[in-house]
Amino acid sequence: MLDEQFKKHFFIRFSLLIFAILILLIGGSLYLLYRPHNLKMFYWLRAIKLEKFFYQHNFNSTSKLISFCVYSLPNGLWLLSAIVFFGLIWKKEKVIFFFYSFSFLLVSLLFECLQLTQIISGTFDFNDIFILVISFLFGVIIYNLIIERNIRWKKWMKNFGGI
Repeated sequence: MLDEQFKKHFFIRFSLLIFAILILLIGGSLYLLYRPHNLKMFYWLRAIKLEKFFYQHNFNSTSKLISFCVYSLPNGLWLLSAIVFFGLIWKKEKVIFFFYSFSFLLVSLLFECLQLTQIISGTFDFNDIFILVISFLFGVIIYNLIIERNIRWKKWMKNFGGI
């Protein structure tokens, strides 16, 4: 019985790890393939001579959905990925999980606000704010429904499972 439970919990944690890595890679791929390579963040690509391997694709910028996916979604995916990682790392430390998750959200929102005031380069967009908040909430829901629930179940099994 406990062996089956261990396999189930391991599978859940492993699935969440794969999910976090996958959404991190999707967000990065959207940037690498569809954003202009003259952005400062792509300096490292030129420095290690890898830019030629990432052909920049053009897209119809009049489509609001495609623009959203290219310009706003990557930040949300990165934030969500970080929050899922935090949940896996600090699965038993709810306060630490919320501290780092909320800190990441605040830093992301700060960068967006600094774009509005033109302190840093970039374009302020309410879609970015929206996707960041939604990603944060989704990450917290994942933590509460899957990770935290998994821990409570293990504690219950340890205390009462043998009865």
